[in-house]
Amino acid sequence: MDDIGLAMIIKQRARAGTVDQMDLVGDVNDCDCIIVDDMIDTAGTLCKAADVLVSKGARRVFAFASH
Repeated sequence: MDDIGLAMIIKQRARAGTVDQMDLVGDVNDCDCIIVDDMIDTAGTLCKAADVLVSKGARRVFAFASH
């Protein structure tokens, strides 16, 4: 499994319910990415995270959540 990697998005909140900044740690260029989250309310954070991945060269982005 040499073609499996790990990247993380570090999320900074200015206050509850508002994402101030998202930083990508790792390389996602030309990769299929999977976002795993525990809960989705409005999906705003998830969509911003997907936008960050795509802007850094991700081929496709999939999302999974527990509830």
